[in-house]
Amino acid sequence: MACFFAASRAFIRKILRRREIDVDGSGPKLSLPLTITDEPQETRFGFYADDKSPFYEMNRTKLFGYYYGYKGHYERRHELLYADLIGFYDAKFAPVIDTHKLRVSDVEVYWRPVSFRLPTSLQEHSRCAVDFFKETKRLNQDAVTGAWENNRTIRLEDIEDMFRFICQPATYFDQVATNLTLDWNTGKLTGRYPTLRTGIERPQNGKLVPLSQSALANTFGTAVMFLSQDLQRYMLRVRADNMAAIPHSALHCSVSGVLEPEPDLSSGKYKFSFFEFGTHKEIKNETGLEQHEYNLWPIAFARELPRGGKPQLFFLAVLKVEDKIFHESCKNAAEAKEFIPIENETHKLLMEKLSSSRLETMTYEGFASLWLAEDFVEANVRAFD
Repeated sequence: MACFFAASRAFIRKILRRREIDVDGSGPKLSLPLTITDEPQETRFGFYADDKSPFYEMNRTKLFGYYYGYKGHYERRHELLYADLIGFYDAKFAPVIDTHKLRVSDVEVYWRPVSFRLPTSLQEHSRCAVDFFKETKRLNQDAVTGAWENNRTIRLEDIEDMFRFICQPATYFDQVATNLTLDWNTGKLTGRYPTLRTGIERPQNGKLVPLSQSALANTFGTAVMFLSQDLQRYMLRVRADNMAAIPHSALHCSVSGVLEPEPDLSSGKYKFSFFEFGTHKEIKNETGLEQHEYNLWPIAFARELPRGGKPQLFFLAVLKVEDKIFHESCKNAAEAKEFIPIENETHKLLMEKLSSSRLETMTYEGFASLWLAEDFVEANVRAFD
């Protein structure tokens, strides 16, 4: 009998969308609305170096099935693979979204300098994931020392009262072991579930697991879309296809990466500038630009669906230098290899197709970054004068 009920629940979970079921009885028909979701599925199995399958789900249809609870939200209406979006604003700039907005000056960041620790049940999965990423060169390695890059990052533990961000240290390896390998069946997870998303991070009522309940690293990412001096051209770049995160030869935002904290931070309360240190550092690493060569504004916060609610900050940067200086600087940046040069034929072909097929020519992060930047600029066009 127990097996029957388990099988019935599994069958129900596999039904995709909300349906009305008519029940015949002795009286009038009764319409019972059932909200049901697709069952999360693994995208990859085992340790095969030549396997090109993704380590986490990026298919829009499947993700919108898993996270059906966001239907009707701004992000879902515009096919952004994000949720829980909060638009930033201040005295000069209006937010991209009015339903959930936050004044930049009201942001409070509480830093708790106690490092995130993976649950015991994820330890073996973590070890295998990191070792495999090293073996397949998905992690950066210092050519001189041989050390693997394992940046100290910012984990978001919770958001209290919509403005108080509770943060702690984590590492890039923590991210590899959780958010970056969410749908990979390594066979190393304790318990009866093949992947993290089918087990401990299963969607709750069609929504992401609350941050306070999540066992994932949930380290902040930062995405910056650069705009030309005259506000006419967005600096779209092509993401290289050998990266651990979002590994596509597709149009991407100008800058994208892990958000790092300032070194030697003490416990306490900080303002929004807490997040700007790591953003400026990432801009320097990927474009070579100095802070005096651009203006930077926060656009939004959101949680990402593909990587199980990984927190993301979106920024707009307006150049104070000519386009050609930007492109030349990018070529010589420390992390230039993460992008394909604009002279490359792939970049040219994608730019030609952009107007007719954004979803097909852009990474999901690049698509969201451009969409939000366009909305932000349109809402504030006079403020840039």
